[in-house]
Amino acid sequence: MRITILNGCKDESHIQNETLHFFEKKSGFEKYNLINLDSIKPCMGCDYCQTINPGKCATKDGQNEILKQYISSDKVIIITPIKFGCSNSVTKNFIDRTE
Repeated sequence: MRITILNGCKDESHIQNETLHFFEKKSGFEKYNLINLDSIKPCMGCDYCQTINPGKCATKDGQNEILKQYISSDKVIIITPIKFGCSNSVTKNFIDRTE
């Protein structure tokens, strides 16, 4: 089973550390820190990823590095802080561009 962990937190938290520690014992997982990518931009709605080159975004900002792994994963775990009922902007932009 392939598992992808997407970490959108800037600061470490207890839940984040426990989750990562649990999956470090397992094989077949990849972890990505969304904060470390070149600021993920919002979706332009150009449909490049849907029609021209499925699974690849036209925007070159670091997200394409993990899209292939994300798409081929059996499970995806997203770690993000929730403030005012929503995830942070980096995580939200990533999710918006995977639809």
